[in-house]
Amino acid sequence: MYHDQEALYYKAWRRLPERFRKPNNLDLYYVLYGGYGEIEAGFQGIKNSRDIDQATGETLDRLGENVGQFRLGEEDDLYRLLIKTRVIANMSIGDIPTINYVMSVLLKEVFLGLEETWPYEDYLREPAAIKLKLGPLAGSIPYEIIDRIKAAGVRVLIELNYRHDLKVGSGMVAGEMITIAPPKPGDIKDDLPYKLGASIYTEYEEVTIGRSD
Repeated sequence: MYHDQEALYYKAWRRLPERFRKPNNLDLYYVLYGGYGEIEAGFQGIKNSRDIDQATGETLDRLGENVGQFRLGEEDDLYRLLIKTRVIANMSIGDIPTINYVMSVLLKEVFLGLEETWPYEDYLREPAAIKLKLGPLAGSIPYEIIDRIKAAGVRVLIELNYRHDLKVGSGMVAGEMITIAPPKPGDIKDDLPYKLGASIYTEYEEVTIGRSD
C-alpha cells in the first residue's frame, strides 16, 4: 500500500533502528498511529480558523464579532483589514501615530495626512481638534473607526482636496456658448479634456473642449 512519507506514523517508523524498519512494521505503525495524523490535521485546522489571515466565511464573521466589527457585505480580504483596524482602534490611546497608521491602512493613497489645528487662525487655534486631509477620490469615510481611535473630547475635521488643471478653451454646451480661460489665454492646439465635478465627492463628467475652426 502507499504510505505518506509526511505522515506522523511514517516519520515514527523511520526513527526505528534499521533492523526493525520492515514493511510489516510499517503497516503495523499505520494501523496503530495512522489516525494521529488526521487528529493533528484537525487541530491544525482549528488553529488556522482562529487566525484572521487564514479564517474564511462564517468563522471570520465570528472573529469580527468578537472585536465588535460586524460584516456588512464585505469580501473576506477587506473584512480581514477592517477587523485588524478595529483591533488597533480598540487598543488605541488616541495618539497621532496610531491615527495616521489606521487611516493609511483603510484609505491608502486617499489619506494625505493629519494636522493639529492649534497653530492656525482659520480654526481659531482650537487646541483639541485635528484635521484629516483626504484626496479627491475619498468615498466612504470610516467615521465610526475615527471616533474610536481618537482621544475623547477631540474634534475631527475633514478636508477634501481637489486639483484642477484648467486650460483655455470654448465650446457649445446645451446650445449656449461657454468660455473657460486662465488669466492669460493661449492658443489651443489640441483637444483638451476637462473634468467637471458633478458632486462634492467623486462623480465626474468628462467634457472635451476642442478648437473652433
